[in-house]
Parts: sequence; C-alpha cells; structure tokens
Amino acid sequence: MLLKKPKVYCLGANHKSAPVSFREFLYTNPDELKGILADLAACHGFKEIIVLSTCNRFEIYALSTEKEHCEDDVYDAYMSLQEKVGKEQKEPAEYRKYTYYYEGLHAIEHVFAVAASLDSLVIGETQITGQFKEALSLAGHAKTLGSYLDRMAQEVLSTAKQVRSRTKIGEKKVSISHAAIDLAQKVFRDLGEHSFLMIGAGEMAQVAARYACQYNPKGLHVVNRTFSKASELVDTLGVGQAHRWEELSTLLEQVDIVISSTAAYHPIIDYAMLKKIMRKRRGKTLFLVDIAIPRDIDARCGNLDDVYLFEIDDLQKVVDNNLEERRKAADLGRTIVRRGAKIFDQWLSTVAIKPIFANFRDYLDDLMKRELEKTLGRSLFKDLSEQQQQAIENMLSSLAGKMVGDAARSINNPDDTVFREQLASSLRMLFPRKVSEDDGSNTNDHQADKKDEDECKNKIIRI
Repeated sequence: MLLKKPKVYCLGANHKSAPVSFREFLYTNPDELKGILADLAACHGFKEIIVLSTCNRFEIYALSTEKEHCEDDVYDAYMSLQEKVGKEQKEPAEYRKYTYYYEGLHAIEHVFAVAASLDSLVIGETQITGQFKEALSLAGHAKTLGSYLDRMAQEVLSTAKQVRSRTKIGEKKVSISHAAIDLAQKVFRDLGEHSFLMIGAGEMAQVAARYACQYNPKGLHVVNRTFSKASELVDTLGVGQAHRWEELSTLLEQVDIVISSTAAYHPIIDYAMLKKIMRKRRGKTLFLVDIAIPRDIDARCGNLDDVYLFEIDDLQKVVDNNLEERRKAADLGRTIVRRGAKIFDQWLSTVAIKPIFANFRDYLDDLMKRELEKTLGRSLFKDLSEQQQQAIENMLSSLAGKMVGDAARSINNPDDTVFREQLASSLRMLFPRKVSEDDGSNTNDHQADKKDEDECKNKIIRI
C-alpha cells in the first residue's frame, strides 16, 4: 500500500470570491464555533481542523492522514458548519460558486499568504494576524489543533513576521485618514510643532486622530455637533480637548491643520466664513483636508491666500501611490511565503516517512546482530579479543547507519519521475520486518558458512 503523507486542505470565501451578502451569511462568531469544532472534525473524518471567520473571510483548514482526496468531505464540513450553528442552509451550487478550494502545497501557501496579509482587502494590514491567532486559540480549546497544524501555525506566524520585518509592506499607510496626515506631514515637516483640529468624531476622524497622535502635535482639538461624542474620542485618545460646535470659528482662527469628516449634507465651512477667519489669522497658513462625502468645505476656499485645501480625490492619489508601494513589497513577501510553505510541506513528507527509516534501521541492526553472532561463533574467530569483537560490531553498526543515511538522502531528494512517498513505500515493502530466527533457509546458510570457514582456513595455511 502506498504511503500517505499528512495533507492540508483549505476551503474558503473572501472579498475576491464572494459578495458581501454571502460573506455575512458565512460569518460565525467564536462562541458559536467553540462548541462545534470537535464534532465537525469527527463527523467528517479530519484529524485536525481550524476555522478562520472574519468580516471579509471564512475559511476551513483541515488535515487528514488517511485520505488522499478530500474535496467532497471538506465541502460537506463547510456546509455542515452553517447548519450546526442554526443557519438556514443554502444550495450546494451556491457554495461552489463563491468558494475556492486548495489542497497540499497550494493550501499551505494560501494559509501562509493569508496570515502575512498578502491576500487581504488592504495588503499589509495587521488585523488578520491577530484574527489568525484567535482562530488557533479556538481550535486549541476545542482540541482540534494537533501536532501537524500547530507546527504549521507556528511556521505561518514566523513567516508573517519575516514578511513584515524584511519588506516595506506596512510602511506606507493606505487609508484616506492616514493619507490626510501624511499629506500634512509633507507640508509642515515637523507636525510636533503644529496643532490639529478634527471636525467630526466618526470612524475616519478617529483613525486620523490616532495617527496624528503618533507625531505628538502641539495641540489636538475635536469639535462635533454632539459634544459627548467629541469627549468620548478625546477620552479614548487620552490627549486633546473636546469642544462644542459653537466654538468652530474660534478654533479655525487658532489651529494649523484641519481635518474634516462629518456627515453633513452641505458645507460647514463656506467661502465667506473662511475669508473672515483668514483676515484674523494675519497671513498664518491654514492647511485644510476635506475627507467627507458630501464635501464639508466649500471648494472656493482653496482660492484664498495662505489656504491649502485638499479633497478626497487628492488623497486618493496618495493612497494609490502607497498601495503600489505595498504591492511591490508584497512580491518579495510572496517569495518568503512560498519558501516557508515549501519547507513545511517537506517537513510533512519527512514526518510521514520517518518511521520507515527507523524500521529499516531496526531491520539492518537485527540482521547484522544475528550475522555477527553466527560469525563470532565460528572456531576461526574464537581467539578474537573483546576489543577486536567490539571493533567488528562498531563497523557493522556504522555500515547500517550509512545505508540508512544513503537511503534517506535518495528518498528525500528524488528525481522528477517519482515521489518520495513512493520510494519510501518501496523501502517498506522490500524490508517489511526484522530478520527472524528462522527465515526458512538456515540449512543452506549453515552449509555456506562451513564452506566459507574452510576456505578461510586454507588461505591462512597458505599464508
């Protein structure tokens, strides 16, 4: 029977393969997964299983040591999982339409790429690594994370760390909010010498404010129509001041950089308003970044002296440039990922055939031990000293080791026409058991031994 190495399988749906409605259907929270993972693995014949569930991705990683092809089993497990958490089942054809399936080295490479954020909606984002760790923890508690996938997970995380440290994949920010701060930094150089005003307290304002804090600005002000939300953002940041909406004009007279991201339907800073404010600023530069849709700032404000106005289309160019930089870094990242995945796949092959080398060594040790006992039992060798006998035994043991080593090297580095598992299976078939006390040919062996011994005596006499 041909030897089977442990095999990794992956079935998933993500932002590239499935619409948001299907991804919403698939999403399963950790509490729901916790109680079904062990049953899922047992019911579908998998030795180990991990489930990664995020807003943009739902994937199953499974491992089998018995079956060679498990595509149908993986699909069954994928669909069964939704049923087990009480979701209304969809047609199998819909799953096939929106999912992707990999096995073996391709599956391993995919897992490595996912954790390294090379397959994310935003290449290089760091959130996926934490989500992957949470999936591992969940599988660990469910006892579906065994020695194989645990080893793979550690290699995956190590490789993800290499991708981040050895490439520039995370250096260029790729959100509009980050781009706003990057643009301000290019204009003012040292942001620590300038003050910020965040108009709005929504998600985009929060991201921009957190990023701005990394530069330790001279001041950080937040104004919002709902004062409590402005206060909440300041409390979250641990720095800055919250202001009421009525203070907007006064703040515009004082700050250097304004980032506006409200949900207003009409401009909150119009041309006439800003013209009056700029007179009071007496030539002091005002940098405005409007990241709202619809726009918060009247486009004509950019025509005023000492006013620099940038809108979301300007920022999109910065984001696109940064994304291109990340894509270039991702090319090197994929090289690192492919190497890491190949090393783990080779390790799986080694694990599968390692017992065969051990059995082959046992076979040789047993064979040589018996032959040594028969040889040393002949009268020709009765006068050998204990040291001489030990030397012969050491020689035979070394010979056995070299034979196993040569076999291992040949099997682990086969040519393109065969697989290592085929060679290992052949070794197991050729040497299936240790040498027995009676292998059916002892009579002939004794006759040959007697003949050899007589020939040795004759040679000694002639010498």
